[in-house]
Amino acid sequence: MKLILIIAHIALFIYIIILYNNTKDYSIRYKADSRTISKIYVITNLICIIVAYISFKVTNFAIYIGVFIGIFILYATMKMYLRSAQTLADINWKTGSKILKSKFNFSLIEWKYILFVNIFLALWTCIIFTIKNPIVNENIVSFSPTLVNIDKSIVTYIAMFILAPIMEEIMYRYLYLQIFLYWAKKITKNNYFHWAAMLIPTIIWVLYHNGVLVNYWIKYIQILPLGIVCMYTAYKKDIEHSILIHSIFNIIAAILTVIFRNVWF
Repeated sequence: MKLILIIAHIALFIYIIILYNNTKDYSIRYKADSRTISKIYVITNLICIIVAYISFKVTNFAIYIGVFIGIFILYATMKMYLRSAQTLADINWKTGSKILKSKFNFSLIEWKYILFVNIFLALWTCIIFTIKNPIVNENIVSFSPTLVNIDKSIVTYIAMFILAPIMEEIMYRYLYLQIFLYWAKKITKNNYFHWAAMLIPTIIWVLYHNGVLVNYWIKYIQILPLGIVCMYTAYKKDIEHSILIHSIFNIIAAILTVIFRNVWF
């Protein structure tokens, strides 16, 4: 399964590079904003990594060099993802990102919708965890935040609640969604293929979480509704609403994990 996922991601990444090169002239309009977003994301990542390494007392200088090289790759990749995704969103007649379209406004965020969705997802998680207690992977537990190590806790929370949702939503519910919608549009104008275009990246995203729990199928069942809701939200609204739903869900899921398994403190 892991090998299949790796091959699928590599194939999609190669396609994205080709797509990006073919649409550079069009996506130039999104260059400035995509750079700004990428810089903020990368700098936040870098700060978290450095704090985490200091917390873990990592002294190997070569590791820090590798991190800085990885940060530059992340920056270039993020820019490419944003510009390619929004280009396809325009072709697919979808909103994509309101920030890149210069239409974003905090006052227009549908907080009632986000709250309602997360209440449903929280209840779903409670039901699943009640039926079968989640067994968290020991490697995950060893890197979990503690009250003793506050700096480690802060960077972990930032990664869990902000950085991870942003990257996952941009990749799966923004870029991959628009890619599959574009392919579906080429095959037929029948909207039923849009459902397949939403389902395929959702399944890939669900399988991506293999290894978080020992009883991994519990994780699949728990997060599948989240994947469906976020995908539908990105399809009907914008990626910003999808990111907010995902981020808030991660906070709720962490709290519920404390209640059901007491693994974080």
